[in-house]
Amino acid sequence: MRRGCHVLILVLYPLLEYALCHLCSMHVFIGPSTHCRTQRVARAWGSLTPEQRRTPGGGATHLAEFLFETAQLTPCRYIVNGLAILETTADLRAGRADININTSPNGRTVLQLKARDGSFQVKLDADAIVAIELEDSDTVAPGLFRFVDAQGRRHLTVLMLGDDVDARFQIMLGRWTSRVRLKE
Repeated sequence: MRRGCHVLILVLYPLLEYALCHLCSMHVFIGPSTHCRTQRVARAWGSLTPEQRRTPGGGATHLAEFLFETAQLTPCRYIVNGLAILETTADLRAGRADININTSPNGRTVLQLKARDGSFQVKLDADAIVAIELEDSDTVAPGLFRFVDAQGRRHLTVLMLGDDVDARFQIMLGRWTSRVRLKE
C-alpha cells in the first residue's frame, strides 16, 4: 500500500504544482509565491509564457525539443525513411537521451539524437524538415509522428510504444498541436 501512495504522490505533485502556479499567474493569490519557479504575468493564451507557446518557426531548436520530449515520455520505434527504410526501437527515458545541434562542413544543420551509452543514434538534416505531423486515428497506430520536408516526403517516423501511448500522445498533442510548422 505504501508503494502505491508514493507513486500517486509522484504523479499528482507536478499537477498540483502546475495548478498552484497557474492560480498565481491569474493573481488569485495576493503576495509573492514561494512555490512558483518562475515569475509569471497574466497573458492571453491561457497564461503561457512565450517559451511554453508553440508558434510557427523555431527550426532546429523546436525539432530538438520535440524529439527530446518524445524520447523522455515513452519508448519509441524510430523509422528512417529514404531510399531504404531503417527501423529500430529505443527506450531513452530517465535521462538516457542526449541531443545535439551541429553544423556540417557544407553548412547544413544536423540534429543528433543519441543514447548516452552509445547504443542508439539518429542524425537528421534539420534544415530539410519543415513540419512534424502528429497522427491519432483508428486506422493508423496512435502516437505516430512524421517529420516531413517541403515536398511532403517523410524523413523520420516516430511511433510511441507502451501501454499508456494514448495518454502520452495527448500530452504531446496538447503542447505541440497536430501539425508543428518548423519554418514560417
